[in-house]
Parts: sequence; structure tokens; C-alpha cells
Amino acid sequence: MSITTTPHLNFHGQARAALEFYGTVFGGEATVTTYGDLGMPKDVPGADGVVFGQVETAEGFRVMAYDIPGGTEEPAGAVGSTRRENGTTITTQPFFVSVRGESFDEVEASGTRSPRRTG
Repeated sequence: MSITTTPHLNFHGQARAALEFYGTVFGGEATVTTYGDLGMPKDVPGADGVVFGQVETAEGFRVMAYDIPGGTEEPAGAVGSTRRENGTTITTQPFFVSVRGESFDEVEASGTRSPRRTG
């Protein structure tokens, strides 16, 4: 069994710049897909925003980022919320943690275990 976690950072239009920065700091390969790449008309505001982006290194470092649709108004550090709207995740949370495994069953099983307490 191999479960990995990845920080998934949420931005208001700066995801591409952040991924470029992480790529220069940690190396690795950047992948960026925009809302326009997935069918949003290119002339709609936000179509150039990142819907999926990550930097990944051969050593296993990975960070993900995306641009929250439609928003530049949320101040940094504000307590946020997350909801699904028309098939899109809308969030004002500053980050998520992506959990990956070999199969859905493996990831689901890891979430049902009690956390190990130390001390």
C-alpha cells in the first residue's frame, strides 16, 4: 500500500506564477491546464486561469495549484468555504491536501483508520 499526500494551493489568478516559482526552486516538471483548455470560451474572463496545475520532481516532490473561478476579492487568510456549483468546485479555502493511492478502495480505507496517537 502506498498513500501519498500533496499540498493543493488555491489562488486568485496567481497559480501559474506560483507553479513557475516552485519549479525554479524545486526543479521538476510543471503541468498546467487552463479553464480554456477544457472548453471555456477563450474570451470569457478567467479562461486563462489554471484549473489543474502541478510541479512534480523525479524525487517525489509534488505541489498542486489552481485558480479559484471568478474570484479575486477574497483576502488572504480569510476563513473560507467550499461548495460544488454546476459541476465546478468553488472555494475560498487557501489550500487542500490531495490524497493519492493505487486505488480508490485503498485511499478510502486509509481515511477510516483512527489516527495514531503519540506521547
